[in-house]
Amino acid sequence: MNENLHQTKERVAAHVKLQVGAESLDGYSGESTEQLLALEGKYRIESLVHAFEQGISQKAEREGRQSLTEEERIVPCR
Repeated sequence: MNENLHQTKERVAAHVKLQVGAESLDGYSGESTEQLLALEGKYRIESLVHAFEQGISQKAEREGRQSLTEEERIVPCR
């Protein structure tokens, strides 16, 4: 168990290192999937994930939940 904890700490530390200096994206403003994916490395991962969630939520509100693709339905939306 201690080994698993140690490995997890190392993975988290490596992830945090990658995030140092990266900005947070302010939110979703109409970008396409390709445009959001192209921002990886420039913006923090969690802010990009949040932008995807916002975009999918907006689509569900605008067009109805049935309009979402199978992939979009995997993302938890409010």
